[in-house]
Amino acid sequence: MATVYDPINIGTLKLRNRFAVAPTVKNFSTERGYISDEDLVNFAADAKGGSGLVIVSLTFVRADGRIFPRQIGIDTDSHLTGHGRLTKVIHSYGAKVALQLGHGGALCESAISGFPVLTPSGVPQTPGQQNLKVMTLGECGDIIDAFAAAAFRAVGAGYDGIELHNCHGSLLNQFMSPWQNKRTDKYGGPTAFLVDVIRAVKAKIGKDFPLWVRFSTDEFFNEIGEEGITIERFVKEVLPIVEKEGINAIHASAGRIVWTCWNQIPPLYRPRGVNVRLAEEVKKHTKLPVMAIGRLNDPIVIEDVVAKGRADIVALCRATIADQDIVRKMIEGRPEEVRKCIACNYCSDVIWGAGNFCTINPSYGNENLFHYTPARLPKKVLVAGGGIAGMEAARVLKEVGHNVTLYEKSDKLGGLIHLASNIPRLSTRETLNIYDWISYHLKKLNVKVVLNKEVTPDLVRQEKPDAVFIATGSKPLIPKIPGVDRKNVFTYDDYVLGKASVGQKVAVLGGNHGAETAASLGRDKKKVVLVEESDQVAMTDYTRLYARYHLLLRFLEEEKVQIRTGLKVKEITEKGVKVQDKAGKQELIEVDTVILALGRVAVDDLYSALRGLVPKIHMIGDCFEPRRLLEAIQQANIWALSL
Repeated sequence: MATVYDPINIGTLKLRNRFAVAPTVKNFSTERGYISDEDLVNFAADAKGGSGLVIVSLTFVRADGRIFPRQIGIDTDSHLTGHGRLTKVIHSYGAKVALQLGHGGALCESAISGFPVLTPSGVPQTPGQQNLKVMTLGECGDIIDAFAAAAFRAVGAGYDGIELHNCHGSLLNQFMSPWQNKRTDKYGGPTAFLVDVIRAVKAKIGKDFPLWVRFSTDEFFNEIGEEGITIERFVKEVLPIVEKEGINAIHASAGRIVWTCWNQIPPLYRPRGVNVRLAEEVKKHTKLPVMAIGRLNDPIVIEDVVAKGRADIVALCRATIADQDIVRKMIEGRPEEVRKCIACNYCSDVIWGAGNFCTINPSYGNENLFHYTPARLPKKVLVAGGGIAGMEAARVLKEVGHNVTLYEKSDKLGGLIHLASNIPRLSTRETLNIYDWISYHLKKLNVKVVLNKEVTPDLVRQEKPDAVFIATGSKPLIPKIPGVDRKNVFTYDDYVLGKASVGQKVAVLGGNHGAETAASLGRDKKKVVLVEESDQVAMTDYTRLYARYHLLLRFLEEEKVQIRTGLKVKEITEKGVKVQDKAGKQELIEVDTVILALGRVAVDDLYSALRGLVPKIHMIGDCFEPRRLLEAIQQANIWALSL
């Protein structure tokens, strides 16, 4: 049986192993799509990571097909210099490199591309989308020619293969999908347009040049009551046709941007490797190499995909964002050192604007900012608080050579991560991945950790450190309303820790921070009311992220959680919660139990107590300001490296 470490061919393309860096949109290029220095540095790190194949992210074949503000392009000969530099950089690390070509179609917005939005039949990608244009046959031919011309340029730039983007709602996918293709001319049906693109591309690059397609093999439109491509239709109506056209592999992706995005980029609520089943089904119907993708962050799961014959190649996207050396660590037998993606989907959310960055890997996209070089003057440092911010600060400080001691007043490290990763009826376990990774490195680096010891001014006077990092975290916000101290009132922390005695009817106060709690209680067969003063729910910095937000809203709907927005809580009584709407009307929501989930406040007392006792004090994490894991880790790295 083959393993992921074995070589494989995609047509005439020989790969040293069966790992591929998936075509991850980085949004680092110039606004006209030219390869930037940021691109070169980031892709170099991808290639250095050890994968046999690096697939350069979605590259527009024509200017009106640009989806992202700083997306890579190859629509003119002037783009070739940058692409030539990029292929040389990737080749220098022994990897092969392919270019993914695409046109956004209705995924584009005129505000970004500057052109009308091209569509097969005028069906918008999002409700209310403006400036749509139904493509004429002549315009279809022009786009086909653009794909062929872009492919020809790619060959000239030194690429080893070409992948066509026929997934997630791009133009080729729109022609394939019955949801958006209502045409009755020659390009009606799922394959006619793609076939002409394949033929035109092959005519330009030669029949033996490696060419394959990334498909949404199932759009999962059945989940929203619409007709789309299903895996059954794909293997029956699409796969045999494209096989006959001589493509060399199938990259089996899934879902649609926005509409079924939880299948496209599965968040932490979904199982690991959730979409591999699609590749497995495709593999039953073809002898072509099949590439799997989707929530593959664990070395054991990754190895099993190939070892169990479910797919031939494993494409890694978020896994390589979290740890660009994941493949090398696996090859070298160091799987325990892999920084596993937590599937928070921050990377998938931020690419629509600033670029591609990672919650748990501050170096990704910031390669020139974070240099873990030895400290010139090692210092004695005391870290107060063993949550993620304190743990990461201690790790980085020790790694660069400082003498560091980490103090935690409780009996274990991790802080709030143990709450975020342990919501009773919701799968948030992946969040603990970063705790496991930092814990491993604290032990490997032999960082001195003192548990059950609170940092006080006396301790600081005794230890005489050169610097103190304060990472004392946060506590639940308790509103000043009558009845908040009643015995039937608990915090989110109490609920997750199993300290809340929850009745059958529950009010969760805080529609944003409390959304996951409400979904969890609903799954526990409780009758739940989610009460929020604003007009929105599930919009915290961590739950609003791409796909996670959409799926969480579905959970609330499925569990019949009653969502009440625009209500101000006036009092908590024996019978329930008194609220007032924006018009001033009051009512009593009758419940047995009240859960407070209104955010958190900083525990920052230590800072003022230590001022004047130590040369340098840095506040990091929630004690500075309750925010995301992202800011806690970045702040810890920035201050630790600047000491």
